[in-house]
Amino acid sequence: MEKRGLSGVVTTVLIILLVLVAIGVIWAAVRGPIQDVGKEINADCLKVDLEPVSCASTDGINYGVTWERGAGSGTVTDVKVIFRDMNGQSKVFEAGEGLGTLETRSGTYDVSALSGDLTFSVAAVVTPEGGEAKTCDEDFRPIDCTIA
Repeated sequence: MEKRGLSGVVTTVLIILLVLVAIGVIWAAVRGPIQDVGKEINADCLKVDLEPVSCASTDGINYGVTWERGAGSGTVTDVKVIFRDMNGQSKVFEAGEGLGTLETRSGTYDVSALSGDLTFSVAAVVTPEGGEAKTCDEDFRPIDCTIA
């Protein structure tokens, strides 16, 4: 009786081909989302050093805040001023003006819609040359607001 079957070499080649096909299918599914994430990252945001400096109120409604920009490149065309209360509610204001390197700005904002203890942070709005305005991620160093 003659036995017929695949030789060891043929079996190995088939397994390698199946692995390559599987890698191709996985790459086709994963490539799109990976490329989209790359488009979301704005190099201009990485160059901007913007941080909150102070936040105080005398009446618990109107808060005077100050923020500053450190060294770094990139064009900051606006700044978003962000207040958060302990319930997770937030109120966002646009400062309405850009900020140059090593500049400091301040403003007063009515946050009567929020309650309790507040924190203050900022987010830069950058406009790359010939591009659209993009809001960078919020500064990860919020500061507590005080009532004097």
